[in-house]
Amino acid sequence: MHKTPVTGRPMCNMSGTFVEPFGKFLVEKLGPLLENFRTVLNSTDILLECLRNLRLDENRKMHTYDAKNLHPPVEQSHVLEHVSPIIRSSFAEGLATFIMNVVEVVSKSCLVQFGGDVRSSDDGIPTGFAPGVILANLYLVAVDYHLERSLEADLKFYKRFVDDILAILTGGPEMLGAAINSWRGSVQTELTGTGQQVVLLDTVLSRDADNAVKWEMYSKPQKLYLYVIPCSCHRPSAFDSEVTGCIRRAFARNKYKSDALRHARTLIQKLTERGYTASLCFSLLNAFRGCRRRVRQSMRTNHVRKFYMKVPVCSQVRAAD
Repeated sequence: MHKTPVTGRPMCNMSGTFVEPFGKFLVEKLGPLLENFRTVLNSTDILLECLRNLRLDENRKMHTYDAKNLHPPVEQSHVLEHVSPIIRSSFAEGLATFIMNVVEVVSKSCLVQFGGDVRSSDDGIPTGFAPGVILANLYLVAVDYHLERSLEADLKFYKRFVDDILAILTGGPEMLGAAINSWRGSVQTELTGTGQQVVLLDTVLSRDADNAVKWEMYSKPQKLYLYVIPCSCHRPSAFDSEVTGCIRRAFARNKYKSDALRHARTLIQKLTERGYTASLCFSLLNAFRGCRRRVRQSMRTNHVRKFYMKVPVCSQVRAAD
């Protein structure tokens, strides 16, 4: 719904089906594998940490790309071909074989119903199925390796959140798009941003005065800010959490405090339009800022907090001499 024009795609709801436990199993086993690949992003926080010390010279520009309808058109055989080596190198032979069998079974067990017509998911990565995003991420690792080999010195920075890509190149933006599009016909990308300012995930990235990367919180133009209204039947703590969560996000997604305060005030305005009192929102904002200040002050001291852990007594464990 956030795209213009609005488009649709088949969504697979596997809740309550016989493959739901297999989906949870794959998430548990395959999810941690993504941490082994430096090009894969798990969150905006990791992206901003990678950009914190990055400098952009005159020859380096930021570009963002998005895959065109990634999940449905890819061939399942090609997905298994590239996911299999990752799985087999990460698990014992017996477990790896079992995981691959599960991946193949659940990929072919998804059904889509529309207008009374039921179709099987014979190809593509099922959208909406629990491990679908993880499988897509592991599949596109092969694209990451392909880009590093193809572009070499021209690719100065590259990070990917599933099919959303941020790249810093010394050449034009068409270089990376052409390299990806030549890898596989079913995986095609389009350039979504280039130049002095680009949007990735929920941040706007731009070049700062000292050639550092600046980030600022981004909200889609179609966003309606439909927060939980105060007269609902939620617990009172839910409303404080709603306001504090909005304020915390404003400070986490803006590099500079002035931008964070501006976005926090905008969010508070949207909250008041939903029935929240401005005095409550601003009191929580001041409380949050005071908490941040105390944390920073404690980090500058030499005080060390002590933690104690209880463990069962074991006769085979002795104190060091």
